[in-house]
Amino acid sequence: MVGENEKECCSCKASKPLSQYGPDSRKPDGRKYRCRDCEREYNNQLREKQNRNPSARDRAQRKYRYKQFGLTIADYEQILKDQGGVCAICGQPPNGRDLCIDHCHRTGKVRGLLCDGCNTGIGKLGDDASSIRKALIYLQQSEQVALPEPMIYRQIPSLPQR
Repeated sequence: MVGENEKECCSCKASKPLSQYGPDSRKPDGRKYRCRDCEREYNNQLREKQNRNPSARDRAQRKYRYKQFGLTIADYEQILKDQGGVCAICGQPPNGRDLCIDHCHRTGKVRGLLCDGCNTGIGKLGDDASSIRKALIYLQQSEQVALPEPMIYRQIPSLPQR
């Protein structure tokens, strides 16, 4: 019998106080299904399994990431093929990592695949076309304007070594 401030662990089937369950906002009661001890054991076993087979870990991470955007691995590969195997903005091929799945934060719609640099760049500009246009104009204007030579700072004498 489970008390009012208790919960049954899905792994060990023991009834334990709610304080023995970690928080999880996705669960109806706001607590994980496994008690802390069972959760720790489960994570250790999972980590050992992934360390024995890194390619399985990579596949699992990809599958999870693609699922977040409603894509299958085949969908990702098709988008990559349609883009010629390169970043949709700068045209550089992936450098040992998958390209980022770029999506509209308002609608959730996938726009394409970007390298880390391009994905971070448009993210820092708020995924806003107006801000990106302003940045482009700024860069174009700065190429046309002759700027003064950079200031040369006087050298600071080095401190004596101890």
